Amino acid sequence: MEFSAFKKSVLLTSSAKTDVSHSGGYLSVTGSQKIRYNDILSIKQINYKAEVQQVWTLGPTYTPTASTVYKLRLGDPFKRYQGYAQQLISVAFTTPALITTIGANALAQRTYIATQLAAKINAIDSLFVTASVNGGTGALVLTDDAGYYPSPTAGGVTPRKGFTTVQVSTNADGTGFVTGDLTLTTAGQYSFGDGTDLASRVPAFYAYFGNNLIGGEINNPKTISGGDPVAGQKYNAFLISYLVLRPVPTVSDVMGYEQREFAVFVDNGKGTVTTNAAGYLAFEREMHRELFGMYKNDPKAVVEFFDNGIGGSSINVNATSLPSVNGVATGATQDINALNTGDNVFSNYLIGAATQIVPQMTNTGLNLEHDATASEGSIYDTGTFTNNPKEFVVGKHEFSTYFKASIALPTNVLSMLVGFRKKTAYNLAIANLDLLSLGWLSSNVAAQPISGTSILATVVSTSLTGVTWAAGETHTLQISVKLDGSVKYFVDGVDVTSSLANPIKTLVAGDTYIPFIYHINGNTAAATATVSEWVTVQSADFIN
Repeated sequence: MEFSAFKKSVLLTSSAKTDVSHSGGYLSVTGSQKIRYNDILSIKQINYKAEVQQVWTLGPTYTPTASTVYKLRLGDPFKRYQGYAQQLISVAFTTPALITTIGANALAQRTYIATQLAAKINAIDSLFVTASVNGGTGALVLTDDAGYYPSPTAGGVTPRKGFTTVQVSTNADGTGFVTGDLTLTTAGQYSFGDGTDLASRVPAFYAYFGNNLIGGEINNPKTISGGDPVAGQKYNAFLISYLVLRPVPTVSDVMGYEQREFAVFVDNGKGTVTTNAAGYLAFEREMHRELFGMYKNDPKAVVEFFDNGIGGSSINVNATSLPSVNGVATGATQDINALNTGDNVFSNYLIGAATQIVPQMTNTGLNLEHDATASEGSIYDTGTFTNNPKEFVVGKHEFSTYFKASIALPTNVLSMLVGFRKKTAYNLAIANLDLLSLGWLSSNVAAQPISGTSILATVVSTSLTGVTWAAGETHTLQISVKLDGSVKYFVDGVDVTSSLANPIKTLVAGDTYIPFIYHINGNTAAATATVSEWVTVQSADFIN
């Protein structure tokens, strides 16, 4: 069943968990058509992204030579006029036979060359880049103009469509610029979900014949009443890809499946006006039930919202013997208890004796604390049994873990790490476990600095500048591993990999990993670290 007028998107400026309904085999979101759940191919989340200008740096260390051509090519190959792509434009400067006439030393000569190239580049109106010179190194700095994918204008030349491409052209004899002279200083990023951009963009495109403009909207997101996105607001989107049974064109009485996509744009409560902050989180949680529900039948998957209560029993006493009598959960240090949530069974390895043997469930999730006792805590994971399928082998699987929690008083959490560890025996000393994680290790401050930490023989860690977990805040941590073993780290949906110098960035093919949470209390006061979502799936791109 679907509405007679097919729509491709809807905009929710306010939201609640009741805006998502899954009933009778159909999924519907306020403002959308009902979609048969069995026809859904995928659900993905795309978070708001601010635009970042791309910056290239050319030649900070080379030594110029006489009578040499120094040339580069640059342009926007995605920019088109009447269907034709823009060709890269060459810009060059040839040094004189007596090199010292342009500078007494290499720095002065580089500065002169960069100044000549910058002047030529800035004089070309069709290039979406500003050239400048770094006086300290003599490097040529190329900064993209703002406005990737701006609003096309009727009758005008189609605007830029992407980042400026920059290439160096080495002379046939090997002189001039070489590849190593060019560095991408700042990777560009396209904006997504920016209210100002969404409100102003009116897509249009050219016909190939007659230079006539074909006008019309490509279904920009609008509210049910036809309202537009609001400038200053930030929107996340959920993209639903699904199949619809339709008549096959040109073939009588034959039906076939047509793939369609529907996007739900939602104010994420982090823009100029934050009134939808709580509503968005409630809506996102319900959409995550649908998104992660696509993986729930995978034997390797862990999909947990911690809203069914919890039961505990003993798996192993002091990590050396069989369960205690009747399998009753125990609280001695190094005991391993099974925690049954109704949807999953987790292993819980105790670090220090636990008076509160089984962690407590709250109205908003699982409280990781057993007791408010300094230097005590536990490891939560999917278990180390040989036949347990909830494991991932580097090079054979893509995999990700996603963690959402709120912490009342982070200063009372000495350590909290979330990520993947090798499927090996438990150990009281975290330094003896091979792992990759986000969180913090051995810190007691009011606003905990979130770091990337990995352990592979040695502990390496990098704190993210300005990224902290303060009292009462809710954050998400995500780690994704591609098939080639490369690792990506995300905090609140933002890829922070490039900001982390030290954690493991590539895993060894063939190694087996399981998801884990490591939590240690900081003192005798409660922190109330409550997990509302913990998901591990065989995918590396469900949220980006």
